[in-house]
Amino acid sequence: GQHCGLDQERAGTHSLCVAQYLLEAVSWRNLRGGFGGLRRIKFGISGGNNVLPTFSSFDDSLGGFRSVVSGRLSGFAKQPGCTRLGELYDFGIGCATAARRLVAWSADAGERRIHGPGYDGEQADYTCSSSGCFLYGMNAGRIRFDPIWGDGAQPGLRRGGGGAPGGGGG
Repeated sequence: GQHCGLDQERAGTHSLCVAQYLLEAVSWRNLRGGFGGLRRIKFGISGGNNVLPTFSSFDDSLGGFRSVVSGRLSGFAKQPGCTRLGELYDFGIGCATAARRLVAWSADAGERRIHGPGYDGEQADYTCSSSGCFLYGMNAGRIRFDPIWGDGAQPGLRRGGGGAPGGGGG
């Protein structure tokens, strides 16, 4: 996703990065190997968040997959109808079913966790030490409060969540 989450990099949240790219009738002819290699999509281009964006298609624009989520969301590769992809799809996880994003508004309740296919049974990964790693436990369904954005009309409410695609299974 282009520049997704750059405005929140210092806070370590990136929850507002809820970009869902819908590709339709995309022709990949004359692809020239940008993004440091031959890729049709890229997670975290230009230093943006490399976990949160999702790519979806109702046709063959994603090689027959309905959705592609970040390869850092490892639990989705274990779901029926999902598989790890190669460089062409930025090492994402392609799923035959649709992935959708959850965004919740609430007062600060600290870190929360969602449960379901793709998250349950995964050990939360907070070990990313490399620049440009924005996992923050989202591989296990962790959702962090985002103190950056709020609703001025309703003090105390902040946008949280959006932490990971919701539904490798549907």
